[in-house]
Amino acid sequence: TATHKPNILASIPNQRSIWNYVVPSGSKTPESAAAAKPCVACTKLSKPQVHTIVRLTERVLARFSPTFTPDVTHVIVNANDQNCVEDHTMKYVAAVAAGLWVLNFDWVKDCLRQECIVPEEPYEVLDMSGFPGPKTARLTREKDPLFKGYKFYCADPFLSISKAQVEMIIRLLQGKVLPDMNGLLKDDGNIGLIIAEGRDTEDVEQYERWVEQYRTVTVDIEWLCRCIGQYRMVSLRPYISGSEVNLDNLRYPPQLTEIVPFSFTETF
Repeated sequence: TATHKPNILASIPNQRSIWNYVVPSGSKTPESAAAAKPCVACTKLSKPQVHTIVRLTERVLARFSPTFTPDVTHVIVNANDQNCVEDHTMKYVAAVAAGLWVLNFDWVKDCLRQECIVPEEPYEVLDMSGFPGPKTARLTREKDPLFKGYKFYCADPFLSISKAQVEMIIRLLQGKVLPDMNGLLKDDGNIGLIIAEGRDTEDVEQYERWVEQYRTVTVDIEWLCRCIGQYRMVSLRPYISGSEVNLDNLRYPPQLTEIVPFSFTETF
């Protein structure tokens, strides 16, 4: 029986449109990137923490961006005692997909204390799962894009973000976006998936018809975000919208069909 799950990307103010600004990190030349001061954004920080970041600009150490723009190079997040990011927000997922520095707040404090930009590596956060997703993405996304070899059809309606925004993040990681579902039937060597957002029980029949017609399962957008946060392909099973019965007969690779427990505690 399907249930309506809270979404991993629950909207927060001023974040609804950040996907429109995300561009691949490779779009800037090394010379221009090296010459510019770090441009720092943040997500889910307290007002005092944001004010502390602004002090970096007052000391001419960095620039601060209140929104997510193509200039952003560093995103500051809150992390727990294990240095795992506390919140999966749109800014976090976008930052990982774009290969930006995703750092804990101690980096800001130490930059101010030492009055210089300190090396970022010791402050790079882990994903909620404990995987070093931000670091892996930063180092490998251009030579090993996560969604290369996959094709996606994004099924409206999306509630927390738009279909165009979902497609943007897929393209950032070199996934193929299909304009219609017929592309799922083409034997082009790509692994096909349908992405939807937290639907209710009455949608299950539609998903089952799609499985029969297109030989493709529908997964919640949360699966996409978990993959990006960890920067690895995770099992489809906990995120399938509909029945798992046909999954083993659809020729998906083993890592997508692994039997794993599902827990909201990793995300919320």
